[in-house]
Amino acid sequence: MLDNMNQDQMFPLLISIMATAGLLYYAFRVLVQKDMKALYGKTKRKYKDEEKYRVGAGRLFILLAGFSAAMGVVGLFSRTASLLVILTGVVIFMILWKRMDDRYGE
Repeated sequence: MLDNMNQDQMFPLLISIMATAGLLYYAFRVLVQKDMKALYGKTKRKYKDEEKYRVGAGRLFILLAGFSAAMGVVGLFSRTASLLVILTGVVIFMILWKRMDDRYGE
C-alpha cells in the first residue's frame, strides 16, 4: 500500500505522524516528567489543584494525539474525512480544555 503512494497521498500521513509525535512528546513531558513549564512556558500561573490540572492536560494531549493519528489513517482514503476527523478532535479538545481549566485552574 505505501509502495504505490505518490507525494500527494503521503503528505497528510506525514503531517499526522509529526503532529502525533509532537503531542505525545508534550504528554510525556507533562505526565511523566511533571513539567508544568511545557504548558505555559515561563508564565507563572496559579492552580486550584496543580496535580489534577497536569494529569488532565496530559490526558487531553493523548486524546488529541489519537485524533491526529486517526486523521492520518483516514487521510489515506479521504482527505475530506480526515479534515473532519481532526476538526472534530480540535473542537472536543478545546471544550474539554476549557472545562479542565475552569475546574482546576484559577
